[in-house]
Formats: sequence, C-alpha cells, structure tokens
Amino acid sequence: MEKQPEGKIQLYLRLLGQGMTGVTVLLGVLIVIPLTVWFAWSGSSSTAYSIVQLLFCFSFAWLLISLLRLQRNLRKLGLSPEDRTQLFSGPRPSDPDELRAWQCGWQFMYAALAVLLA
Repeated sequence: MEKQPEGKIQLYLRLLGQGMTGVTVLLGVLIVIPLTVWFAWSGSSSTAYSIVQLLFCFSFAWLLISLLRLQRNLRKLGLSPEDRTQLFSGPRPSDPDELRAWQCGWQFMYAALAVLLA
C-alpha cells in the first residue's frame, strides 16, 4: 500500500499524543506518587493499608516508566498502527529493534496487571 502524505492535522495530533505521554509520566512521577505515599504514611490508617498503598504506588510508577519506554521504542521503529498490531499479535520477532519494542510492550502489560492487582 502506498503511504498517504501526512496532513497538518495528523502531524499536530501525533505531536500532541507524544507530548501527552511525557506529561502523563512527569505528572505521575512528580505529583501523584509522592502525594499518595505521603497520605498513606501520614494518615491514621493501619500499617497494612499503608503497605498496600505503597505497593500500588510502586506498580503505578512501573506502569508509567514502561509506558514511556514503549512509546519511545515504537516511535524509533516508525510503525503504522497496523504494523504495531501485527508486531504485538504475532510471534516473537527476530529483528533486534522489533524485539526490544515487543519486550517493552509485554513489560507494559505486566505493569498494568500489577496496578490492577494492587
């Protein structure tokens, strides 16, 4: 298939999506996680509840970092959405760059599962 030229709207949406990923990670690491940890340990809750909240914060940080790594690796590959779907739905790739993105995708899935279980 021939690639269609990117219009200005698609370019702006792509830049907005890339910027929002960075902003999400930055806000999560600098604001959400420290405030949650502070509320967990300063409140009058039990120690077990504080430990569960701390585990949630660590898994949330793992999720944000894996999201950033996945987004960076996929951007380096320059894959279209269809190619990304094919990469993650197929077997383990043999190309080292695709393998790195594939592993980051699985790392993101494990982190999302850890957040859901925490």
